[in-house]
Amino acid sequence: MGWYHEKPRRTRRYQVYKILGELKDNGPYTIEELSEVTGIHQKTVTRHVREVWALDIIYICEWCRNYRMPVPVFKWGRGIDRPQPDPYTDAEKAKRQRERVKERTCKKFLPVPGLAAIAKWGNYENE
Repeated sequence: MGWYHEKPRRTRRYQVYKILGELKDNGPYTIEELSEVTGIHQKTVTRHVREVWALDIIYICEWCRNYRMPVPVFKWGRGIDRPQPDPYTDAEKAKRQRERVKERTCKKFLPVPGLAAIAKWGNYENE
């Protein structure tokens, strides 16, 4: 091993207490939500949540579908972790993409209120 060695990471207790306090008082959170609420960086929250989760102080109560992958939602207490859902199949991804494109194109061609009255008023061929 030479002169360089990796130092063990320092656990800041106040950060862990802050995270556990939020989970205990205000219910289930994702890691991103915990990061926003506590003001601690997302990577730090991830590290602390993994350590606390390994000690069975918190558990995964459900999984949220992110646009990319399933995200665990953690809850205070002892419980059985929910299994991770299967990822989207290619057919499901393609179907969702087609629906999004269809929504975007439909919004472009929505009728504008009052357009019929303007079209009638601007019709000079009948005069």
